[in-house]
Amino acid sequence: MSEGEAATLTAKVRKRLLFSSSLTTSITEEMTLRGSIPEVDQDRQSFELQLTGGRKLSGPMPEEHRETILRAFQEYRIQSKIQMDVVGILDRRQQIGGWTSIRDIVILDPLDVALQLEELRILDDGWLDGEGVKPPVAGLEWLAACFEAHYPDELPLPRIYPTPAGGAQLEWTLGSNEVGVEVDLTERIGEWHAVNLVSGEDELDSLDLKTAPGWSSLMARIRNLVGTSS
Repeated sequence: MSEGEAATLTAKVRKRLLFSSSLTTSITEEMTLRGSIPEVDQDRQSFELQLTGGRKLSGPMPEEHRETILRAFQEYRIQSKIQMDVVGILDRRQQIGGWTSIRDIVILDPLDVALQLEELRILDDGWLDGEGVKPPVAGLEWLAACFEAHYPDELPLPRIYPTPAGGAQLEWTLGSNEVGVEVDLTERIGEWHAVNLVSGEDELDSLDLKTAPGWSSLMARIRNLVGTSS
């Protein structure tokens, strides 16, 4: 490192340094957890959060979030999911062991993009009857960040499915139009396919989703079809 050059303490480096001490068994950091609430103990004022993939964590039920937690618990059978912003606890294996405090809890839209993509992360190679490639984690994180940055709140959310090749298929039903965008999570290209079920009109195109103009083009197409379906 040259004189005057500052070292960048990334989150990964910070964790490694903290866990380098044998006395450190856990650390805390801000994180976002998503999942469902299968159990609430009102006597003990605690609840259970079931993460994507099935792992369960337990913690206290703060009074300020009690109403939201109870509502999510009551809606557990209809697969209601929540998002919690917490100060979480990581053990030496960097697995989540719980949380020390909850900053916010919201009940998610069933089509919440980050939640759907998180569910794709738990797939393994062979998920499709012995075939099917596991979607790359970096690609899923990229797609989630792009939706956060580019997708307007007023537009309908897509349903998201894994593709056998390890990509993500985005699907919308917009009036008489069925829209699909198959996203290559490595090359970051989207293959647009829209079909009007009334006229039979069929549209195919490629979108460069590595760029902001590519996302602007996708948003304009969705917005246009939303306008024709209203």
